[in-house]
Amino acid sequence: MKKYGLTQKQKDYRKRYYQSPHGKIVLMRNQLKTSYKGYCKRYAKNYYHTPTGKMVIRGVRARRKRNLSFIPIMDNPFPKEIKVDYHHINDIFVIPTPMKLHRKTLGKKHRNKSNQLLNRLGFNINIFNQGGE
Repeated sequence: MKKYGLTQKQKDYRKRYYQSPHGKIVLMRNQLKTSYKGYCKRYAKNYYHTPTGKMVIRGVRARRKRNLSFIPIMDNPFPKEIKVDYHHINDIFVIPTPMKLHRKTLGKKHRNKSNQLLNRLGFNINIFNQGGE
């Protein structure tokens, strides 16, 4: 007998088992499980390319990376041609801002500078910053 090979007795047992009613159920369940896994993968891949799926991914990354919540306080008011980043105005709330504007103020004081810039543009986000930065 090979180290990983099956004896004739084991082969006969497996053959009888998979032809029994219980063995047929096990085979069917395994086939359905693998096809369902494939369906889930395809669904997730398609979902994460939709605008809603992209928002979900951004929220997950923000929570993991910096322990921040991701609650949008408004929908995206900009046209679809303008790429949008979501700016954390505090540790909880995010607001959509154009990518060029958002990345204009990077560095240590990013949140303060961006909040001031957004206030000057008329977003009036000071009401969300009562207790913190």
